[in-house]
Amino acid sequence: MSTQTTRNSDAALLRKARAHTDMLKTPITTSQSRVQIPPQTSLLSSATESSSIIAVVANSDMVLQGLTRYLKASHFQAMAAITSLSDLTSLVSEIRPAMVIIETSSQSMEGFEAIGAIRRINPAIKILVLADYTMPSLVRMIFRSGAHGYLLSMPTQATMLKALDIIKNGENVLDKQLEYIRPTLSNTLTSACITV
Repeated sequence: MSTQTTRNSDAALLRKARAHTDMLKTPITTSQSRVQIPPQTSLLSSATESSSIIAVVANSDMVLQGLTRYLKASHFQAMAAITSLSDLTSLVSEIRPAMVIIETSSQSMEGFEAIGAIRRINPAIKILVLADYTMPSLVRMIFRSGAHGYLLSMPTQATMLKALDIIKNGENVLDKQLEYIRPTLSNTLTSACITV
């Protein structure tokens, strides 16, 4: 893809993201349908146990399986994994995860919408976004929408788990390949931003 095509695509996406900013501020209603939680998992009642419960949302089954495998080999527990952002509000209301991982396409506004929806349901939920946005204004919008971390799509297992630990401890995370954006985030973030 040419540089000009990439710039045009990024500019179009930025326009769409700005148009969705007002929508992120409007109240949402959750559907009455219940999200199916896999039978091998159960809801945890203790706050200390639930502090590492994660819901995972990805665009494809293959990405979803990879991310859940990452989590299975760690101290985090994937309580639910779905490929539909439209089911996310029901899922978050149902299982009340401490964290949500959202993998999204750069051609979609659903990721921005999902962050806003999660924050309206429960502002305490920590959100890690995996995408391929490299345009500084889009990355800033992700954090302004309420995300706590941003990594470029398909990070290594070690990078993702380190990012989750940092977010769990109340700090923000930015992919080290986007270090040059970090100084522009100071007015957007309320806590330290660590690159991984």
